[in-house]
Amino acid sequence: MKAIYILIYMLVFFIPPKAFAQNNTYTPTRLFTVAETREDLAFFKNKLEKTHPNLYAYTTKEDLNTYFDSLAESLVNPMTELEFYNIITLLNSKIKDGHTMLLPASEWSDYYSNNGKFLPFYMLATKDKMYINMNCSADTSLSPGTEIISINGTSVSEIMSRLLERQIRDGYNETYPLWILNTYFKSYYSFTYGHPDKFIITYKNKNAVETETVAALPNDSIKFYKKLNYQNRINDSTDNKGITLELMPDIKTAVLTIKDFHNDILKDVYKQNFRNTIDNYFNQLTDAGTASLIIDIRNNQGGDIENGKILLSWLVSQPFNIIDAGPSSGAMQPNKKSFKGKVYMLTNGGSFSNSGIVSSFLEKNNRAIFIGEETGGNKITIYGNPKSFTLPNTNIQCEISSTVYSLRASAINDGHGVMPSYYIVPSIDDIINNIDRVKEFTMELIRKDH
Repeated sequence: MKAIYILIYMLVFFIPPKAFAQNNTYTPTRLFTVAETREDLAFFKNKLEKTHPNLYAYTTKEDLNTYFDSLAESLVNPMTELEFYNIITLLNSKIKDGHTMLLPASEWSDYYSNNGKFLPFYMLATKDKMYINMNCSADTSLSPGTEIISINGTSVSEIMSRLLERQIRDGYNETYPLWILNTYFKSYYSFTYGHPDKFIITYKNKNAVETETVAALPNDSIKFYKKLNYQNRINDSTDNKGITLELMPDIKTAVLTIKDFHNDILKDVYKQNFRNTIDNYFNQLTDAGTASLIIDIRNNQGGDIENGKILLSWLVSQPFNIIDAGPSSGAMQPNKKSFKGKVYMLTNGGSFSNSGIVSSFLEKNNRAIFIGEETGGNKITIYGNPKSFTLPNTNIQCEISSTVYSLRASAINDGHGVMPSYYIVPSIDDIINNIDRVKEFTMELIRKDH
């Protein structure tokens, strides 16, 4: 499903500098009148009601209307786009659809991509704790692994509460919004807290609490220091393949890593064709006599559903339906040389959209052992094929789902993704020491079976 491009789009805006032509007339601090912000809120409500296929899946119509009314009543003073953005995005916690989202106006993103400075850290955060994952600056006073207590006088728990309540998700899932924030923290932090020139960081140093002032940096500097200092990180290393296969013939095991299901990304970024690559790899598994297959779809935010079908055709022996009702439903034939061995799926909150669909099918058919974290994508019902709109006054961008994909028509939607049999969350020490705890645990399970 194509909605995930919006996050890639955001990543493009906030990492490469000078990505777009500067609009010299744009003023990010322009004040919008009460009438203008209320018109934008009403416009968004109208588009939701006309476009979304099941708007009241998690919040009743009465409660959602009441919430819209309360937001409208709170609009009593002129405000900037960003101030309004932080009000309207509170609706994400009511709609609970990971493919329905709001982002600042493209001019706002363009302006700060060219002119803005950001917190030069990548973070690993939970609901109430935060650690430095990568320090992407020349000042190494604060090292990876340092626990942050507050930023510019605001506690970590308050920061995370504010960011999470405005974040998209499928249903009641909590792994996807956390994954988004940990992946794009500096951008989402700036959406809520702006672009100060410096950050006063309070942090733990053994048993003491200390303070350090960190200069904000432009995106090109952050990108430079990230590449300089962390090129060998597992999930941040430069890799020219979107789909890879690692054979371990001594234990008859292989690891198939699929970073993306989007045909366009696989073609343009990785120079790969999904079907050709998958067919080639599974033929290699057959030739190698592989008995156990690890499929790693962590951080894979989805893509073309047909590619999910191609993958599954190599994992089952009978005709199958990946979607019970909706687009892409209908029987799919298995591959005649389908893999018969054990399958282990590695998932996390970034396993969203089509990754959730594939995971749901494998769980429903008892075809895989899941290890890691709950998938970000819902396992019962997913809404997708979003339509794009721009709010008439603030130009805030919105994507609204238009289609229902029913993955398990007879099941009750509990608002969650696929839960792993073995729940393993990498620690900050694992990450900074380049240890893949989830993969290591899986390999140990396989070795015990041999």
